Amino acid sequence: MRRTAHPAAANRQEAETSSRHQAYLSGGDRLRDSLQDILALALTLFDAPVGLIAMAEASSYRVLAGSGTDLTTFPRAGSRCDAAIAGGRALILADASTDPRFSANACLTLHPELKFFAGTPLIAPDGYVIGVLCVNDRSTRPEVPARTLEAFEALGRLATDRLELTRKEHILRQAEVKARWAERQAQQARRRLQDALDIMPGAVLFCDPDDKVVLWNRVFEELYPESEGLLTPGTSFEEATRRCVESGLHQEEIDDPEEWLRRRLAHHRAPHTHFEQRLKDGRWMRYDENRISDGSTVSVRIDITDLKQRQETFRALYDSNPVPMVVVDAQTLQLLSANDAARSHYGLDQQNVPKMRLPDLHVADEALAIERAFLLQPSIASASAPPNPYDGDTLWRHKCADGAEIEVMPVCQCISYEGVDARLVTVIDVTEQKRNEARILHMAHHDDLTGLPNRGQFETRLKQAFEHARSNAGCVGLFMIDVDHFKEINDTLGHAAGDAVLRETADRLRQAVGGSACVARLGGDEFAIVVNTESAEAATALGKRIARIDAQPVTTEDCSINLRISVGIAVSPKHGITPEELAQNADIALYQSKNNGRRRTTVFNQSMREVMQRRIDLCSVLGGALERDEIVPHYQPIISLATGRICSFEALARWAHPELGLVSAGHFAEAFSNLELVSHLGERMIDAVTSDIRRLRDEAGLRLPVAVNISAAELGRDGFAEDLLEILLSKGLSPRDLTLEATETIAIDHGNGTVSRTLDALAQLGFRIALDDFGTGHASLIHLRKLKAAGLKIDMSFVRTMLDVPEDAEIVRSMVALGRNLNLSVVAEGVETEAQANALRACGCTQAQGFLFGKAIPASRIPYAVRQSHATSGQAPQKALG
Repeated sequence: MRRTAHPAAANRQEAETSSRHQAYLSGGDRLRDSLQDILALALTLFDAPVGLIAMAEASSYRVLAGSGTDLTTFPRAGSRCDAAIAGGRALILADASTDPRFSANACLTLHPELKFFAGTPLIAPDGYVIGVLCVNDRSTRPEVPARTLEAFEALGRLATDRLELTRKEHILRQAEVKARWAERQAQQARRRLQDALDIMPGAVLFCDPDDKVVLWNRVFEELYPESEGLLTPGTSFEEATRRCVESGLHQEEIDDPEEWLRRRLAHHRAPHTHFEQRLKDGRWMRYDENRISDGSTVSVRIDITDLKQRQETFRALYDSNPVPMVVVDAQTLQLLSANDAARSHYGLDQQNVPKMRLPDLHVADEALAIERAFLLQPSIASASAPPNPYDGDTLWRHKCADGAEIEVMPVCQCISYEGVDARLVTVIDVTEQKRNEARILHMAHHDDLTGLPNRGQFETRLKQAFEHARSNAGCVGLFMIDVDHFKEINDTLGHAAGDAVLRETADRLRQAVGGSACVARLGGDEFAIVVNTESAEAATALGKRIARIDAQPVTTEDCSINLRISVGIAVSPKHGITPEELAQNADIALYQSKNNGRRRTTVFNQSMREVMQRRIDLCSVLGGALERDEIVPHYQPIISLATGRICSFEALARWAHPELGLVSAGHFAEAFSNLELVSHLGERMIDAVTSDIRRLRDEAGLRLPVAVNISAAELGRDGFAEDLLEILLSKGLSPRDLTLEATETIAIDHGNGTVSRTLDALAQLGFRIALDDFGTGHASLIHLRKLKAAGLKIDMSFVRTMLDVPEDAEIVRSMVALGRNLNLSVVAEGVETEAQANALRACGCTQAQGFLFGKAIPASRIPYAVRQSHATSGQAPQKALG
């Protein structure tokens, strides 16, 4: 079975063959001429016309010299030359054309006339087959004399020698080139080494393994400027040093030359040594000498004068430094020294310092850890070394002599202290800093006024509560709490009173829920409580306790303030499976409590979210309607119950919906909780109503007052009264042309602060203010006087039931009497039957409005409605003069 050479071996052999052939061919024309001469001798020897000398390659022969043929290469397969090489000696073929071994050879195909063949192999002394020398003739030769054959083989050896000579000459030339290159590289390396040494700050001297001086740098020459003749390459170090000392050219400060020389040579012969030496001029040098692997010695001398000065300075600074500093033995951790600040800081006596070790400064549970950490530290830092325990970033706890603990962040440096490998420990006491940081961290996560967690901390605690609930199969109760009418408290009683209310609210909430819950202030008058609880029922019970915190007023030095809160409750997982969802739903429940009249506790249910979403959608749609001017005023007549005539109108908002037609305000009243939207709606209505009043006056000559509703959002805006007056004046109208209706709830609940100031300003400017829905709130006589109301509007709920509920009838009579006694106009709302109208007349009520007298109509129909009311009363309508 044929064995296949290993690929690497085959590649190596191929490379060697290629290199050898290139060496043979490097002879060029000189080789070719020489081989051509040898071939000519062979042809003469055989008196043959054709011959060649060829070099054997992998699959072919390359012709190096030839005669009688144009061949430059020919294939090896089945060739007579290969047969000669295979035999290892000269091969004679009397008639090769008849030999079946060569019938397929390409040379015979090209030259069939060649019959005789003589070939001898060219084999180098090392056995390498170079090629073959062969001759051919067109005639056969049955016999070749032995002397001729010997001469032919001698010519083959001559050709071999010539080729080998060429190869060796090539190898020699290459070796010479490499030697020159190596010499240049060595010279460059030496120059680079010298350049590198010359830029080093220290004085450097190299000695070979025989301790003979080899090389030194420029700084060394500058250190010994007068020793040029004493220091030459090849001089032994001992001889050069001794001659320098004996001639007095040394720079070192020497008292006893022989003793100094003895110590100096001892240092030099040690494998590794370093020592310090003072020079004559007062400078200090550090000597570092190391014997390297090949036995050579590298001596480095560094000027440490500045270092010495710094050490002296360090000593002075160390002793007087206000920062506590101690010096510790690197091996034993024994305290070698402590500066005044350290002794004072730790309360140590000077006598006790040497008796202490570094772990003694640590609290008990850290002593072993610091000892292990320091003893693992190497004398020289390395990449594999453990981290420095005193890195200036790690916090440790030290103890003072009196037992007090302090927090420190020490910094450690490697130093040599009186010849001992030591560590300088600088102690940074961060005890107060850490206290301040703790206070700052507390302030970052807590409300400054109440001390409660702030919004950020609350969100973190809410997430933690959810994680606890998931792990323990429990619930998370979330309570959102608002202080009702807090802005009015601030506006009327001052911020000090407001702050007192917030602090008291926080204290009461903490007392109500105990230590297991997180009470937080989210901002302003918003509070939140998160608690892990076993059930929704338990959370609801806690909500009732929370709601009772406003049972008692908040008492300050100056006043007593009624505390009122609204609460919204949501419980996971029923009301939300994520912190965000639960918070949203608790907010919705809180909104429901405030929307239902405040001072309520509401537990979230899904219908609230649906209502909220519907309100949001409605606000969005209504906002678009406002932008498209689809909100228009319609006017409901207010009539005199005595005459039946129209005496004024109330402007009511209507939505001119492109698909649903005219939509009354009741269908989009949910959107009125959006203060921004309701403010825009009010602006739109006032602009449209005043334009209609101007148009009716100009076109129909009518001067009838119109009542418009104003919202808390408008009354709460600074400058509203002045802006409204400007609108009227710009259209040639006066405050008497508008009656401003504010609900009793708005006027009384917001009876302080900005709303109160706005109502006062409106009254001073001459606007008539009427309390709408009177009787549904909690107005008192003092409120009516304070608000300077000019009229009352009895809520329709009393009008509808006054015929069936005696108490409501009595309330209506009381309100009419109240208006008459206070000289206030009284209008009954929602009159739908003649019986109700008659009952109102009987009570002394003078004005009313409702479907009985007419629905709201567009401004264009007001002139007709006025004429009709006059005609119905039996009197001709009269136009008011402009």
